Amino acid sequence: MEAGSSRWNEITPSPHPHERAALEHVRDLLPDRHPYQAWSNFTFTSDQGHVREVDLLVAAPTGLYLIEIKNFRGRLTNHNATWVLQGDHSRRTFDNPLPLADQKAKELKGLLTRAAARDRGIRPPFIRAVIFLAEPGMTCALDTDQRHGLFGPQDGRQLDRIGDELLLAPVTHTPPQPEFLRALPRLLERVGIHRTRRSVTVGPWRIEPRPYDQGPTWQDHDAGREDVDTAYRRIRIYLYERESDPDARESIRRAAQREFSAAQGIQHPGLLVPQDLHDHEMGPALVIEQERDAQRLDHFLAQHRGALDLPARLGMVRQLAEAVGYAHERRLVHRALSPRAVVVEGGPDDPRLRVGEWQAASRGVSSSTTRHRVVPTSHAGQHVEAAAGPYLAPEFTAEADGTVAIDVFGLGAIAYLLVTGRSPAEGRAQLMDRLATDGGLHPSAVSDTVPPEIDALVALATAPVVNDRYGDVEEFLNDLDEIDRRPEPVPDDLDPWDATENAELPDGSVVLRVLGTGATARAFHVRRDGLDSVLKVSRNAAAEERLDDEATALEGLRHDHLVVLKRGVFPLGPRHAIEIDHAGERTLAQLLRQDGALLADQLQRFGNQLLEVLDYLQRHDTFHRDIKPDNLAVRTHPKRGSSLVLFDFSLAGAPSSDVLAGTHGYRDPFLGTDRRPTYDAAAERYAAAMTLHEMASLELPVWGGRHRPAVRGAGEAVRGAVRQCPA
Repeated sequence: MEAGSSRWNEITPSPHPHERAALEHVRDLLPDRHPYQAWSNFTFTSDQGHVREVDLLVAAPTGLYLIEIKNFRGRLTNHNATWVLQGDHSRRTFDNPLPLADQKAKELKGLLTRAAARDRGIRPPFIRAVIFLAEPGMTCALDTDQRHGLFGPQDGRQLDRIGDELLLAPVTHTPPQPEFLRALPRLLERVGIHRTRRSVTVGPWRIEPRPYDQGPTWQDHDAGREDVDTAYRRIRIYLYERESDPDARESIRRAAQREFSAAQGIQHPGLLVPQDLHDHEMGPALVIEQERDAQRLDHFLAQHRGALDLPARLGMVRQLAEAVGYAHERRLVHRALSPRAVVVEGGPDDPRLRVGEWQAASRGVSSSTTRHRVVPTSHAGQHVEAAAGPYLAPEFTAEADGTVAIDVFGLGAIAYLLVTGRSPAEGRAQLMDRLATDGGLHPSAVSDTVPPEIDALVALATAPVVNDRYGDVEEFLNDLDEIDRRPEPVPDDLDPWDATENAELPDGSVVLRVLGTGATARAFHVRRDGLDSVLKVSRNAAAEERLDDEATALEGLRHDHLVVLKRGVFPLGPRHAIEIDHAGERTLAQLLRQDGALLADQLQRFGNQLLEVLDYLQRHDTFHRDIKPDNLAVRTHPKRGSSLVLFDFSLAGAPSSDVLAGTHGYRDPFLGTDRRPTYDAAAERYAAAMTLHEMASLELPVWGGRHRPAVRGAGEAVRGAVRQCPA
């Protein structure tokens, strides 16, 4: 077929020489006669709103073919369903492209069928999706099950040839209708195929029109800025359906708003949250800040699995657990943890995990029967990619359970992948069968090198029955601490951030326990000169300011129910730290989860202590900014009994204009209005009142109605909350 043939329809000229060469290779093979026809480089919009790019659509006597062209150079292998391309100077990972091409083919067939409805008797045939690996020098070392639907050049020897074995093959089954083949050009016109757009803008960001990842209702794009060459963002577009009505569009807008709002006010290096939300003709678009070279966790493992030993993998489990635990402390439950929801920045020597994909998340309240119960987002499951199925807790599909236990399961399932290098199951059904048979996921079933304690950790996290799992991430981390103790001598140049039990820090302190990791610091229970205290070590130079704010807020404060500053900011090896006294062995939040609601005398005593310290802070012009049970320690004295101690003043230096600082549920919802534009004493009292309510009932009040309390007005909102409170 010649380049100028009327049967070769170049909808969009390709700007890439290698793609033009691949198209020319196919064109030269095709006879210039009926029924051969071809359309190259066009887009169509699926019923779900996805803008699909098609490299080549070919009609032949044997059928209709949607051809995805891949110009890979190097050696192509796979790890499970992830493809790995090793070039001369680089290594790339990506999903097998055939499932997506097949999805495009099914969507296009559906549109053609609808377009042919007005033409009696015309039935579009099955459209076969294939992958054309066009580079003749490429080495294909894929497993047999990954070679399905792959074709190579006509003169190649590694794969079936695109000509003889596909486009020019003899007819061996029922061919397409002659009427359909003649009608195909006008049917494609009715479908509305278009030229491929080379760039799209979302606010100030210029996005690549071809998405690099996509789910059932969204697609992700790379984006840059013309005015800042080095700027990069990930743009997620929630797609309007092809023929959606105003109500359907509003539903999509609400879904995007939920993901945008879910993690607002929460900042942690391990959490990947949307920065901004823009309207766009394709649908609402979220702007997400991440590194340009960030990889999905499953792709990262496929690419670097040989460079990660067991301690490194357990370190990645810890990172993930600490980030998820931080979100839980702020009443944010992810609900759909999977490797697709985790990106890795950096290389195998310093992997940094970040949890994203908040489309199914919920902000919640606590419960006496379930810890930190949340109200799941309506229809949240429709926004979660099916490939996440082998990692989702059994209760996910019921949409009835939103406790932190749902994330404990996801954490355990990802730990299974990190430890074994294998997915827990091939699909959702196989996962459920395995859980029913084994009572949890056991890495030892596929690897005889997994230590028994790690096998037990993963199995307990993934128990199919909620009450049989770890109650929360903290319990999971405590057992991980037991596993992760270092038997070897601690090196002299140990970074304090990486210290574990029994490590001696540069100031002579000996680590007794790692208490936890927050957005800006890691806390260690230490002993020095026979006295116990807590060291908070800065995450990085930028976090030192928050430590200084905390030290400044505590300096000069002395109260029985306040933590005491022992040393202000001081250098600790390559980092900086502050030292405070050890407030207690467990927090009020832990006490409530483990022992239940307070008895009347406890409630009276703890309530008075909380109000006393609140009054003291007000008289000293100090705001804590994050009063909640997680920041109240329970200190036990042999003669005076138990008492509360307020700690973690890391937000005390937040500007009064930042009304989103703090934790959802304890943060005053009436802030940020014209009447109360900045943080005030009433907001501090509001957080204390919510804490008192939880001490008595194990619940946070639930605001009645469908609107934000600040929008409805205080009187109506409070009445709604009272109606919603448990008896």
